[in-house]
Amino acid sequence: MRQRSTYILIGVGNLLIGIGFIMLLLHGLKWPYIWATFVGNACGIVWSYLVHRPYMYHIQTFSVVVVGKIIGVYLFSHVVAFIVIHPWVYHAISIWAPDWDPKLHLDVVLFLEASVFTMLSIVLEKFILFPREVETYKQPTLVSPAAVPEQEV
Repeated sequence: MRQRSTYILIGVGNLLIGIGFIMLLLHGLKWPYIWATFVGNACGIVWSYLVHRPYMYHIQTFSVVVVGKIIGVYLFSHVVAFIVIHPWVYHAISIWAPDWDPKLHLDVVLFLEASVFTMLSIVLEKFILFPREVETYKQPTLVSPAAVPEQEV
């Protein structure tokens, strides 16, 4: 249970760091939306990796396959969260709150998309990067242990 809560806290930290960098790049430095989200998420991913390192003891060596899986999980999550569902989320918020300031509107959309990104990447990590090894059930032996000889007193 402790490992799961640590993993969730790392995911929330990833979300907050990613959103922080996205806001800085998008609003502070006026980067285009797609690049701000990509670089902001990359910063969150780097932070997440640095914090996850102690928990990745079961990955002994990083091979091209492992690095490919890591990049694939995050690229897929980014494309789904920030490109595929973006028009739908933006439109839904426009219908729900049509009189919001455009900057606030975009910030709410970004937060919802970043939440989808974080949840999707956590699920994909669980099944692709950190699959739980199936433990084989060992049948207890039906033979009783050997009797221990009594010692003379």
